[in-house]
Amino acid sequence: MGYYSNAHHGPGVWGLLFMILVLVAMVAGVVVLVRLWQQSRRPGSQPGAPGGPWVDPALAELRMRYARGDIGWDEFSQRLAGLGYPHPAGWGAPGTAVAAGAPPGPDPATQPPVL
Repeated sequence: MGYYSNAHHGPGVWGLLFMILVLVAMVAGVVVLVRLWQQSRRPGSQPGAPGGPWVDPALAELRMRYARGDIGWDEFSQRLAGLGYPHPAGWGAPGTAVAAGAPPGPDPATQPPVL
């Protein structure tokens, strides 16, 4: 018999599995790159920020100032509108009636006095 009688006729099972694995890795890499590219082009996304909802730093600071008592409700409302945020349904100045359909808050007359 000649030299070519024991020749191998193709990549075999392991070669096919390796080629499929490489193909799957390439497709997964393309999918990851496309998703990263789409996320970076999304309005309001911050480069290098982890995934998740984007938080407006100006709105966060405004909320903190109101929570600390640095500004009153009127100034908070005015600045909130200045940032372009509408008041959600049910928002109102503390101690005033809320919008229709919103659950009522506790009745101040039935609350114990704060000492």
